[in-house]
Formats: sequence, C-alpha cells, structure tokens
Amino acid sequence: MSANPSARMILAHCGSNTGPEDVKPLFEKYPNFFCDLSERSVPKIPAKAFVHKPEKMVFGPDGIVSGWKNLIEEMPNRFLVGSDVYDGTK
Repeated sequence: MSANPSARMILAHCGSNTGPEDVKPLFEKYPNFFCDLSERSVPKIPAKAFVHKPEKMVFGPDGIVSGWKNLIEEMPNRFLVGSDVYDGTK
C-alpha cells in the first residue's frame, strides 16, 4: 500500500477474524486501505459459528457490534458494502 499510494487495497470481508482494533491502525497508516463488509454476519456465517469465534461478527441480531459501529462512524468512507452470499440457484 505504501509502494503505490494511488492504488486502492480492499481487504475482502474486512479480514476473517479481525476486529476493529486490528483494522483501525491500517486505516490510519494507509489512506488507500479499505474494507468490504460482506460475509461477517448471518446468514452467510451460521449463528452457531459466532459462539466459538465472536470476533467474526460485525452485524449481530441487535445491529452493528459496538466496536465496529464506532469505527464505521469514525471512518465511514473506508468501508464498502459487499455481497457474496450464494443461494444455491444457478
């Protein structure tokens, strides 16, 4: 990201097991770093998966998880909406 600041880096799914405390330093260091928010909620990940890996959840039954909500509100232009849910149809 520092080698080519004009390029944009999008971290798919905002990482898999990352928390806002992992992503925020990258946002602060690299203005060309972005996250997409796909696959970090039910139905893509079954609710039971979050029991063992709660850090995977960005969107929960009560809305956005507080740490993520704070970061999204602080740096809203660094997030992208993404969708990669496969519904089984052709």
